[in-house]
Amino acid sequence: MLSLKKLILKNTLWSGIGEIISKGIQFLLIIILARYLSAADFGKFSFVFSFVPIFLIIADFGLHFISIREISRNLEQTKKYLSNIFTIKLILAFLAFLSIFIISQFLGKNNETKILIYIYGLYTILWSFCEFFYTIFKAWEKFKYEALIKTTHILTLFTFITLLILNHKGLKEIILAYLFAISLIFIIVITIIAAKFTKFHLSFDAPLWKHLFKESWPLALSSVFAIIYYRIDTTMISLMKGDQDTAWYFAPYNLVFGLTFIPLFMMHSFYPKMSQIWHQSLLRQGFGGQAKNQLKILYRKIMLLIGGLAGLMLIGIYFLADKIIILLYGSQYTPSILALKILVIAVFFSYFSHVFLFTLTAMNQQKIYTYITAVGCAFNLIANFIFIPKYSFIGASWTTVATELITGLLLLIFVTKLLKNFAPAKIVNPNN
Repeated sequence: MLSLKKLILKNTLWSGIGEIISKGIQFLLIIILARYLSAADFGKFSFVFSFVPIFLIIADFGLHFISIREISRNLEQTKKYLSNIFTIKLILAFLAFLSIFIISQFLGKNNETKILIYIYGLYTILWSFCEFFYTIFKAWEKFKYEALIKTTHILTLFTFITLLILNHKGLKEIILAYLFAISLIFIIVITIIAAKFTKFHLSFDAPLWKHLFKESWPLALSSVFAIIYYRIDTTMISLMKGDQDTAWYFAPYNLVFGLTFIPLFMMHSFYPKMSQIWHQSLLRQGFGGQAKNQLKILYRKIMLLIGGLAGLMLIGIYFLADKIIILLYGSQYTPSILALKILVIAVFFSYFSHVFLFTLTAMNQQKIYTYITAVGCAFNLIANFIFIPKYSFIGASWTTVATELITGLLLLIFVTKLLKNFAPAKIVNPNN
């Protein structure tokens, strides 16, 4: 039997491999599509790609993380949880697709774009189910299944799209490729769960449903803020300024915000140690001097490391923006150069926000992050309504910078205050 340390390392490696391959090929696909499609068609793709996932709020409702927690604590009841949550998600999936259909009627889009929305809506719902099924693998600490399935998915999608491009097919066929690929993965993942873990069925356990919704709604609320935070600007540009401007914004946005996986992956490595130090201070009924200094020292080291990487990224991309855009996307995306220079400033601030998020979570203060994200969402939404009509995607770019700066400063203030004055026994009662 593997030791705990080796098991964690093994799971981390499998998870990392799956994410790197999946994210890497997905990023490559976006670049290929941007070069293959016209700016107008890529703008339509960008709109659909940003608009439809907003409804994941309904399809998931925070059940993803709750599933991992509840099943991992009650492995012998995997069938019960799987059956009930699957039934809940069927209802939520219907409501999500119905919402997509109804709202798409009022966006002023033509029938061609509406069909793309419906197809990608089906893809997104099936993707949501697959993500739910992956929680079974996580709960049972069988990360290799998720890594292998995700790799199979992205390679299948890449193959489909490559064949379509070689045969000069259009945007509709490309969106259909997403649906076909995820349909195949949906069948594979259900087969593996039934064969290796447990069979499941439709089930209604009223007390369990009540418990699940009670636990999941705060996460659903956080998801609302996160999706608005990262998706609404592209949708608003499409509705206010059209497909071409959407493409000129989405291309650099996808590029720089794709790089946020670096601090995210790094913080996952530091987070257990931060949580351990914090937990030790709780056991001592106060923020003891040694624990306090350890957490401060670790926090400062992380800030220096992340800050150094963020600075190098900022300087490199800012001064090479023109070459990067032309190399990756082609001359038709020349207007995106300025947007890239602006957005990389936003990502610079975003790197630090990742540190603040994990630090707050390690100290059991994740609600602070939710509140600050809500403030950022409100500011982002209002600012976009003001600046997009006049300044289009450049206005949205500066709004993104301002939002990241405001939320980053607020997070910095709270983290600094907590590290300086925190006595956890006064704020977090471990007996509750």
